[in-house]
Amino acid sequence: MEKDNLAITESFFKDAISRVILFRHTERLVTKAPWYDGGFRAQTVAYSVAYLSSWVDKNRLSLNFNLIWEQQDLPGQLVEMLELIAEAVYSKITHPPSGYANITQWTKNAGCWESVKGIDIKLPELSPVLFIDSEEKKYQEKDNRETKTVDKNILSQIFVLEVAKEEWRKLFVYYGSYKGSARLSSMQLDMLDKIASGRIPFPSEKQSKILYQIYVDAKKEGVDLAK
Repeated sequence: MEKDNLAITESFFKDAISRVILFRHTERLVTKAPWYDGGFRAQTVAYSVAYLSSWVDKNRLSLNFNLIWEQQDLPGQLVEMLELIAEAVYSKITHPPSGYANITQWTKNAGCWESVKGIDIKLPELSPVLFIDSEEKKYQEKDNRETKTVDKNILSQIFVLEVAKEEWRKLFVYYGSYKGSARLSSMQLDMLDKIASGRIPFPSEKQSKILYQIYVDAKKEGVDLAK
């Protein structure tokens, strides 16, 4: 968020929750599997999810997290896919190469991931609905960022319109007296003066963005403001 305030979109949130669902379902899947003997579950789960991610990337696809979000669970075919992956991964990591008698240490080694990535798992034919094309995913992310930008700008305009003229006048006096930590430009001061006197009845998107930030900064500095 500090680097990019458009990063956390609705799509980002849904994808994040869907990843949690995927991870936790894989944990349960491994625990209940007939081949699991009670050890190295964390490593098996982590490498299984990583293998799935690598396979998806290799095929230039993205998981359809919307499907997981809507169901709040994993689709049956994805569960079957993970069962095959997890069993193969478990077998691989619990049989380390010569020189790695300690499985825990082996699973921390980069070579372990390379060996897991190299597993050839014969996966069944999968429904296309489980995945979306990588380019389509990029388009969706771009669209979500643009939507958030519009929403944010609208909210800034609403916020600015709801602030009383007396509040803007207080800010004009505050910054005009050079009390703020940041010195405003003549353009910004003029904008404060105009909105305080009602000469900007409907601030533009750009004006709202500037005025909103001035208000927020003043609030952080301890200026007594209503909102």
